[in-house]
Formats: sequence, structure tokens, C-alpha cells
Amino acid sequence: MDCDGNIFRSVPQARLAGRRARAFLYANVILVMTGTSACGGAANTRTLEPPTDPCVIATPPTSPADTVHIALLDPIDVTLAPNPTNDSEELIFAQAYEGLTRLDCAGDIAPSIAHSWNVDATGKRWTFDIDRNARFSDGTVVTARDIAEQYASAPIPSIDSVAATGSHVLDVYVRVPSPARPPLETTRMFVAKKTNRLPLGTGRITFSDGGADWILGRTVEASITPGSRPVLKFVMHDDDDPRDVLAESVDLLVTRDPPAIEYAAGQIRYTVRALPWDRTYLLVSRSRWDSIAAGRPVAGVTKQRLDALARDAVRADASGADPRKWWEEIGRCENPDGASLPAAPDRQMPEPGPLRHGLIVYDEEDDVSRDLAGRIVALGANGISPTGGLRAAIPRLGDDIVLAAEGVDKAELSRRVRAGTDFLYLVRQRLPGIPACDRRVELLERAPWLRDSGIQSHLAVLPLVHTRRHVIIDTARVGVRVDGLGRLLIEPYRAEGNAGS
Repeated sequence: MDCDGNIFRSVPQARLAGRRARAFLYANVILVMTGTSACGGAANTRTLEPPTDPCVIATPPTSPADTVHIALLDPIDVTLAPNPTNDSEELIFAQAYEGLTRLDCAGDIAPSIAHSWNVDATGKRWTFDIDRNARFSDGTVVTARDIAEQYASAPIPSIDSVAATGSHVLDVYVRVPSPARPPLETTRMFVAKKTNRLPLGTGRITFSDGGADWILGRTVEASITPGSRPVLKFVMHDDDDPRDVLAESVDLLVTRDPPAIEYAAGQIRYTVRALPWDRTYLLVSRSRWDSIAAGRPVAGVTKQRLDALARDAVRADASGADPRKWWEEIGRCENPDGASLPAAPDRQMPEPGPLRHGLIVYDEEDDVSRDLAGRIVALGANGISPTGGLRAAIPRLGDDIVLAAEGVDKAELSRRVRAGTDFLYLVRQRLPGIPACDRRVELLERAPWLRDSGIQSHLAVLPLVHTRRHVIIDTARVGVRVDGLGRLLIEPYRAEGNAGS
């Protein structure tokens, strides 16, 4: 996991075709934060100096603004905290919740809530010492029991169990040995304390009134030091074109909308930065599963063909996936050094029902899924099956199957994928900080029938494209850094004398 230049790459202009992004009006959110230091040179109003810290996207200004306006394009459901489901929730939750450990953008695991750790001889039990100075936003001390209880409410597949063995000592047992460094999964063990309102976090933001007003859809304030500057004002927008939002002089916006990115790139006050690839779109093929189960070979897809798919079909910043690499990573999880991973939490592995011919089912609210579904339908109508192409990799497509696309809501998509009775499914997975084996288990949770084809089950899935977000920022008013999970951390200002900290 590293920045490897992706954060600072410019946006391919040819891909910025017109599209209006969906947005929602739920509330105006006002947050107050104290400034924190970040590495890098002095802020510049138009361009970024080369940062000394590769995780820094925009160095914060040395003088705080009175108010920083941040636009959000997705609804916020605080009951899901600390685990986000969309880009806006991720931006908010990243400021409020920290992991047991921290992953920086260079892929190094660093202390966070846990300040030290050690591993036993098996490489499967890691013992973490919890920082005794760690506090929740209400001032209460963070204990090992708090972390164990939070894990129990949101388990991670490749972690076998978690146990508090002392007030500030936590044992984490992993399924696959990790003797060299703490398990990557601990960076996603976000520390939160459940309340009857918004879960308490250990991050820099404290929500007033426990977030009750936010749940009711009204203005919410949060702070570490009441009255400190700047006030971070998060504003939700109701089906506004993001270009119109930018014209209102917001200071920070995270978007996947190509027209907004192109518009901002032409505005002198804004700097546009691409973030790391964070989503992969997978094609789950029932006909490939049928072929594998029957012992018949299935064709692959070249990355070059998928690069062309990303370029020609997806109206967003996209790159073709590398199927061979994906299959190799997932395939090693089928039996990693003799260790066994659960196929799904309930261990149910039903046979798929009779094939419902001719449908590719996708999330109707996901623009990339819609783009890909339309392109795959067009390929099915084309009689040409070039070697290494997508059409050739989907058995029966264009032969006895006439394909049509059907967009459904998330709940219906989940039900249909689990049943396995349609011809094709488009599903999305998150990339940063999630090991391949966890991605495999997540897929088997969604489609447990894949397990029945044995150790080749991963070949029934075709990774298609990766996509990523862009941050649009006025670097004279606010700074931003990114961690190894792809989370954006807002830096309101940089104290004088801390340029290298």
C-alpha cells in the first residue's frame, strides 16, 4: 500500500465526460477542530510544494481560517459508525474514529490506540498494549474490554478472536500466521464505544449532544476545544450538480464526478488531486461457475482488454484490473499453508438454483456498474470473440444467451447474488487495507454458492476495473493527508515551527 504517485497524478481529460452526480440533502453539519501539525512545506494558494511526507496531499496553512466549508454529496447515517458505506461517511468517520493500529500511505503499521505489541512463537497471537492516555470523546478511558466489545459487534473474517486479558492488554488471534508485523486487519479495528446515539470515538472530533441532532437531520456541532478556529462546516447538498456546489466557493470536496473534476481543474483557486484506487468492480459469472464445476476450462481476460473497457465504458477515473494477479492472490487463500478460512459466517453453501437466462444484475444507484453492464450487454450482441476479450471469457454469452441488464436496489442485489440464479452479477469491493483473503471471505458471504466449485471457485469471478476518488481543495484554507486505508484526514492549519513534524 503506497501513494506511488497516484495521489499526485493529473486527471485524464479524455475521460471526463458529462454526468451529473447524485447528491442528497439531510443536514448542515458544523464541526470545530483544533489545528494539528502535518509534515511539508508552507502552503501555497495555487500549487503544492513537494511534501516531505508522502502521505500529505495538501500542506495546511500556517494561519487558520475562521470557517472552512466542506461539501458532502452523500447522506450520513451515524448509526453505521464507525464503518462507512459511502464517501461522505468515510470522510466524517475518519476524523472521529481511530484504529487499534495505524497504516500510513507507505504501507507501514504504526502505533495508534495501541502503543506497543508483541507476537508469540506461532505468529497467530498478537498482544497489544493499549495507550493509557487514550480517551473517548466524553473523556472516559479506553480499555481493552471496550475494544473487544466493539470487535464482537463488527468481526473481521481473518481474525479468529479477540480477548481482553487486562485492563489495557488485548490479545488478537489471527487465522493465518503473521509473525513479521502486526496483522493488517488491526488497522481496521476502529475503536468506538456504543451509546444510545452516536458511538463515541477517540479522534479529534466530538459531536455535541451525542449526535442526536444529526440523527434528526439538523445542524450538529463538534469540537475538541470549544470556540477554537477554524469551524469546519460540512454541508449536504440536495441533488445539486457538484459544479454548482464548487461555484459556491467551498473549500474541500471529495468526488468521483468527472464534470466536477474537469470544472475544478480550470479554476485557479482549486487544486485537484487523485486519491489511491479504492474500489474494484467484479463480474460474478454463473456460466463460469457451471463450467468450473463441470471440469471445463474457462478463458481469461487480458489487462489490456480491461484497460480498454475502463477507457471506453466507464465515465469516471478508472483503470483495468489485472485478473491474473487477482486470481493468484485469492487462490492462495483457498488453503494458505494448511490454514482454513470460513466460507461464510453461517457456513451455508447452498447450491444455486436454476439459471435465469440472460440477465446481468447490478446496483441501480452505482453509475460505474451501470456503465459496465451496458457495455457487457453490447459485447454479448457482438458476434466477435477476440482472444483475451471479455466476451470470450463468459461461457455461452452471445451463443444461446441473449443478455439484458437489470438495475436493482442494494437489498435486491444482495438477495439475487446470494441465490445465484442470474447469468451475471456486478458487485463492488473496497481495496485499501483489506487483505486478499478477507476480500475472498466477503465474496463468499455474498455468494456462498461459489464455494461448491472447490478450490477453483475464485476463477468464477472476473475483476474488471478499479476506480478512485478525487479531492478538490483550496490549499490556502485547509490541508489534507491520506492514510493507508485511503481515508482523508483534514489538517485545518499548521502551527509555526512544525513544518517538519
